Amino acid sequence: INLIPLDDKASYDLFASARTVAVFQVESSGMMDALRRMKPTCIEDIVALVALYRPGPMENIPTYCE
Repeated sequence: INLIPLDDKASYDLFASARTVAVFQVESSGMMDALRRMKPTCIEDIVALVALYRPGPMENIPTYCE
């Protein structure tokens, strides 16, 4: 797992365009909308979005994306 690059631009481009069908945690239509809005550029962005995509904190996604 330590050999997986965390700076692969092509991967983040796929996330930013919400091409995440069959990708665990980020395949729902709501998560895809959030990915399009956030346009993640690093692993920390994806971690934050997965953490925020819960019933309580979900309302903070637009603020975080700004």
